[in-house]
Amino acid sequence: MMSEPESMNHERLENDSEVPGSSREMNRAPPVIPFRDPTGSLHAMKWESHRQTGRTALIPDRYYGLWPDGFVFYELDEITSETVLETRTIEPLIQEAMEEFENYTCIRFLKRNGNPNINNYLFIRGDAIGCWSYMGMNELGPQDLSIEMGQCDRKGIIMHELMHSLGFYHEHVRFDRDEYVKVHWENISPGREEEFYAVTLNDSQDLGVEYSFESIMHPELTVFTGNGRLTLEPIGEWAGTDPGPLWAKGRLAPSDIVQIDRLYECSDDGSSTRS
Repeated sequence: MMSEPESMNHERLENDSEVPGSSREMNRAPPVIPFRDPTGSLHAMKWESHRQTGRTALIPDRYYGLWPDGFVFYELDEITSETVLETRTIEPLIQEAMEEFENYTCIRFLKRNGNPNINNYLFIRGDAIGCWSYMGMNELGPQDLSIEMGQCDRKGIIMHELMHSLGFYHEHVRFDRDEYVKVHWENISPGREEEFYAVTLNDSQDLGVEYSFESIMHPELTVFTGNGRLTLEPIGEWAGTDPGPLWAKGRLAPSDIVQIDRLYECSDDGSSTRS
C-alpha cells in the first residue's frame, strides 16, 4: 500500500453523474466524508476536508499533475469487463468514450497490461459506489476511477469522469461562473454546498475558453438539489439554456477540445508536447 501525504489539495469528485431513476442519483448522493475512502481501495489517496474547487483546470503540484505526453495508462477490474444491462459490456463502452478523446485531441489511452514498470495509471472499477474520479494524474502511484455497474455505465458519464482524470473541474465552479449562472444556495442538498464553491484566478488556470453549457463537465441544472428545484439558473443572454443531463451527453464540446489541447499543449500532428 502506497504512503499517503500528510496534506494535499486534491479531491475525489464523487457521485456527480448517475443515471436517472437509480437508487443513488446525483441529488441523492450521501455527503462526502474527508480522509476516508468508502471503497476501501488501496489505489486511492486521501484528500483533505478543505476542498479546492472552481478551477477551470488543475494546477499541477507534487501530488497530482498532468499525464506526460498525454498518454493515460489504465487497467480494468474483472467486474468492469463483465456483461451488464442486457447484452452490453462495459469495456466496449469505455473504449468508445476513450475514442472521443483520441479522435479530437492528443490524449491517448493505453492499457497497462500489468506492466510493473508503469506506476501511474487509472484503475477503472465497477464494484465501487457511484461515479467518481480523482483530479489529474496521481504522482505517487495508481488511482481509482469508479463506474458503478448499472448506475454510471453511460458513455457521457464515463467521458465526464475521464475528463476529471485529465485534470478538469466541473464547469459550474469556474472562476467566472457568476457571469453565466446564478447559484440557488437555498435549493442545494445540505452538505453539498462545497460542490458550488468557486475560486479566483489566483487559484485557477485560465485557458482562455468561454464558459460552455455544452461542456461534458457541465451538469444538469438540478445538480445536488435537495428539493427538486434548480440549483443552477442560467442568467443574462443564456437565460433559458438547458445543458441537459450528463448521462445523455456523448461527445466533447468544442470548448472541451480546445481546453484539452491547450492544457496538454497538443501539436498539429496530434501529439502532446507536455512532458
